[in-house]
Amino acid sequence: MYDVMDFTGDDKSWIEFAKKHKDFFVQSTERGDVPPTIIAERNGKVFAIAVAPEVDKKFAFGASHLFRTGAAADALVLILDAHIRKVDATQGDEFLENYKHGDMQRACDEEGACDAGVISDCLICHRIEKDGNITMKVLPYSYHGKGTEFKWTNNDKYKEEEMPDRVEGLIPDTLRKIMAETPYIATEGNVLAKMSNKIGFTEDRSQYHAARAVFHILMSQGFQLFDFLSFKHPEWCDAQEKAEKFLLTLAEDGSIPKVIVPIMARIIPKHIGKVTFAEEFAKVILKYKDRFREKNKDICENAQAFAEWFHQQVFLPTPPPQMGMQSDRDPPFRVKVWNGDKSEYLGEGKCIDAVTVYIVKTEDGISSSDNPEEKPWGVDEDDILELSNNPKILLDNGQIVYGCQVWWEHVDEIDENEINISWPGQ
Repeated sequence: MYDVMDFTGDDKSWIEFAKKHKDFFVQSTERGDVPPTIIAERNGKVFAIAVAPEVDKKFAFGASHLFRTGAAADALVLILDAHIRKVDATQGDEFLENYKHGDMQRACDEEGACDAGVISDCLICHRIEKDGNITMKVLPYSYHGKGTEFKWTNNDKYKEEEMPDRVEGLIPDTLRKIMAETPYIATEGNVLAKMSNKIGFTEDRSQYHAARAVFHILMSQGFQLFDFLSFKHPEWCDAQEKAEKFLLTLAEDGSIPKVIVPIMARIIPKHIGKVTFAEEFAKVILKYKDRFREKNKDICENAQAFAEWFHQQVFLPTPPPQMGMQSDRDPPFRVKVWNGDKSEYLGEGKCIDAVTVYIVKTEDGISSSDNPEEKPWGVDEDDILELSNNPKILLDNGQIVYGCQVWWEHVDEIDENEINISWPGQ
């Protein structure tokens, strides 16, 4: 989404980031509203960016508190989409008396208050440092949703020199309270510090794992997270193991051709955590682009982006996403089939279609009915997984089985499928 690996947090860079951030949501959403976004820094470097799941500043405060107390952030940048109106604090304001919280959007979109200059759409950006000092920037713009023109405006009311020396209000006051907290890892005698000392972790490594725990919490709450910390120490996390398993999963479900696996087995340990990883992965994708099934050709067309996405996924403190169980070519084609644990050979058959199937999560794992194309009834919706492009196989004995129930291979590609895909050192 963003090329911010070298983002440093200085005024110029975070203002440029805020504008780029807004442009992205204008282009990709109906209204263009930016969800609360928090940039977390430590020692002058950004280590994470979190984008809230909803346009609600309460998410921003919660994430900011986690970044400070859990991940030891010593500076935070908070970006909010808002409306602003500048008034003399010593005088009453009829406009604000008539338009309560939530009404300014209507005043702007339906009554022309923004066009008339009565109020302004804007991004409000606060940056707080560990000493409690806050810098506020207001970036006014004009936009009324899809189909209208977006432009940054030069509103003299909100020039930097017109801003007060000390920024006050709900947002800055809350940020000051958050930054006044002591990071948990630095609290004398806390359990985390005791365990770190017992294991023999350095301070950096303790902070590394504490930050990744915070990342996991934020992602579980629906935040989109950009992690610039984990790449620095791939040896401190399970990224290589996750990359190997994720690659095997993608090959097994047909998202990528299996011939890529042994080649990537050599690339992963050499390039994991390095900027060269995506470049090397993309080269392999492009070299074997003719082996991708037609409906996955978009991976080849966006090889660099896919490789970067893959690299990011294996460093996140959550499991990589489950891809659809699909074949790597369009049906019909001949296959050899085994039962689910590959203990029994079922014979040959033909993949006749790629269909949507329904899998049920149970305490023992996952299961499917004899006909997984039918959505199960009497089962909690949260326990049902829907998988698209799943092979439907007609065995030569007349039995119908599905890719989610069995192990299968292309009859004419057994040599490729039998390549030794064990990893170096195993």
